[in-house]
Amino acid sequence: MKKILLIITRLFIATCLLVALHACDDKVNLPPQSAADYIQLYMPQATDGLVHKTLSMDADAQYVLYGAYYGGEGVPNADIPVQFTVNQTVVDSMNTANGTQYALLPQTCYQLEAVNALIKMGERSTPPLKISFSTLGADAPESDKEYMLPISLETKAAIKINPELKTTIFVIKFE
Repeated sequence: MKKILLIITRLFIATCLLVALHACDDKVNLPPQSAADYIQLYMPQATDGLVHKTLSMDADAQYVLYGAYYGGEGVPNADIPVQFTVNQTVVDSMNTANGTQYALLPQTCYQLEAVNALIKMGERSTPPLKISFSTLGADAPESDKEYMLPISLETKAAIKINPELKTTIFVIKFE
């Protein structure tokens, strides 16, 4: 009886090993796809949803990064000019959809390093760009208030922009 049980156990283990080894097959059969369908521009900072930042009310330089990225296969074969804009309509639609009351961060409180940038041929992204914040002086933002600063990506190049990752929404609080 022990001998039969030992044989059955060995057969079971051998079968499990064969199934496991067969499951490690590297061949994947995908339907025909065009790589061009996956090439899109996007803002990497937008992948995590709202980007919350708390900044201190002092004279030290404070900034957050933004930029554009070329997603998909390969690298661009020509320069891709991109533009960045502050998008008030995003604040309005977010407030309406979520019952919030974010105010757009006043223009006197921040400065975009560049509104025009370039994804150079052979590269996948713009250089990292900074939004610098001014937290002191007559135009300083209110402390303990959250502001929204939505930065949207646009281009006139013949390339798609991922609509879900087109805008990075910064929620900025000053303490």
